[in-house]
Amino acid sequence: MCECIGTNLICIQTDCQYCRYTDWEPWSDCTKSCDVGLRSRSRELLPIQNWEMCILCNGSREEIEDCNTQSCSGWSAWVPWSGCSVSEPCTFGIRTRNRVCTGTGCEGDGLEIEPCGEPCDEAESNCTNDRVWSNCASHVDQTCGGLSTFFTEWDTCDTGCVCKPDLILPTSSGSCISDSICPCYTEDGQAVPQGQSLVKGCITCHCNGTNQQLDCTTITNCCEWTQWTSWGSCDVTCGTGTRQRYRELISGENCGPDVETEHCTVECPADCIVDGNGYYCGNTTSENSTHTCYCTVENTISCVKNIPANDTCRKYTKMEILYDAVGDCHSAGEIPVDYCTGSCGNSTFETVLVLSADSDGGQSVNCPCCTGTFYDEKEQIEAVCGPTKEPRVAYIPRIKECSCNPCSGATSVSLPSTTTAVR
Repeated sequence: MCECIGTNLICIQTDCQYCRYTDWEPWSDCTKSCDVGLRSRSRELLPIQNWEMCILCNGSREEIEDCNTQSCSGWSAWVPWSGCSVSEPCTFGIRTRNRVCTGTGCEGDGLEIEPCGEPCDEAESNCTNDRVWSNCASHVDQTCGGLSTFFTEWDTCDTGCVCKPDLILPTSSGSCISDSICPCYTEDGQAVPQGQSLVKGCITCHCNGTNQQLDCTTITNCCEWTQWTSWGSCDVTCGTGTRQRYRELISGENCGPDVETEHCTVECPADCIVDGNGYYCGNTTSENSTHTCYCTVENTISCVKNIPANDTCRKYTKMEILYDAVGDCHSAGEIPVDYCTGSCGNSTFETVLVLSADSDGGQSVNCPCCTGTFYDEKEQIEAVCGPTKEPRVAYIPRIKECSCNPCSGATSVSLPSTTTAVR
C-alpha cells in the first residue's frame, strides 16, 4: 500500500514483506475415524514491535479442516432385552433385543430372540390358553418361520407350559396363534404384517400372506442417501466462518448435493489481558494526555507519545537495501526501513544498517525536530559483503515512536564509523 507524501512515494509493506511466521507444523491426527473429524496445524507470528502493523499481520496462525467425512458404518449397541412375552407361572415365552445398522457393511443379525419364563413342577392340568405341558419347555422353537434364524435356545431343559403343536408363539404377544397369520420379517427382524408393504430406501417390500415371504422390488427414479453426518467444525478459529456436513449417495443419479454449508461464529481469544479486561491487537488499552497504549501480539503493550493535531511528524516504513559505512556490505535484499518525517522543520530521522549488535548508532538526523526512539533490541538480518557476496549477520534498529521536539539549540548527531545513511 503506497501513499504520496510531498515528493516522496511512501509504501507500507504487505503481510508477506513485514510479518514473519514460523513454518507450519505438521497436520494433527484426525479427531474421529468417521462422521466428520477435525485436524489442525499451526504456526507462530514472530515478534512485531509496531502495534500499527497489527492490521497487516493478519495472516492465519492456525488452519483447521474436516477429515474422515464418511458416515460411520456399523451396528449400534444392543438395546436391553424386552420383557418376557408371557407372565403366567409355569409358562415359557420369548424375549427379544435389537440393534440398528448405520451406513453399510454390517455383518450379523439385528435381532436376537431367546426363551424366557420360570420353570416349575406343577401338573399338566395347570396349563391354560392353548398350552400344553412340556418336559423341555425352555426349548421354545415354535415361532414364526421368519424368526427362526434369530432364535437362540437354552442349553438346559426346564419343565413348563408351551403352545400346542399346531400353534406358534409370535414376538408381539404371549398368545399362541396359527402360523398362517404370521407376519413377514426383514433381514434385521422388522415385522411386516400380511398384505402390507415396507419401503426402505429405494426398495419396497410386500408381505405375501401365502408363505410369509417378502416380495421386494427397486423403486425407479429413486435416490437413497446415508444419513447426514454431524456438523463439522467451524473453518475459522476466530470470527465468522462456515461449517459443513456430509452424506453419501447409496443409489440413484442426479440426486442433489452431498454437502451442506452453514455460517458459524467462534469467539476470538483476547491478544492482551490488562486489569482483567481482554483486548485485541491494535486496541487501545489506556491513554492519557501524553501517551496512548496499544495491544500487540503475545500479550505485549506498546505505548506511543500523543501527537498534537497540528503536527505531522509520523513514523513510516519503506522497503530499501541498506549499506554499511564503507559500502562494502549491504542487506541481502530489500528490508523494511523505519523513519520519521513530518512538519517539524522537514527534518528526518532514519534507520540505517549496523554490523555490530553493540553499536549505539544507527540513525541519521538532519535536524532534531521530528525524531524517534528505538526499541531496546535490534533486529538481526542477513547481509552480504565484498565482490563475492559473502554472507554475514547484520543488525538494524527499529523505531518505536516519532515525536516533535523543540528545534532551538539543536545539534547535529554524528554517525559512527560503521553506519551510513540509506542510499
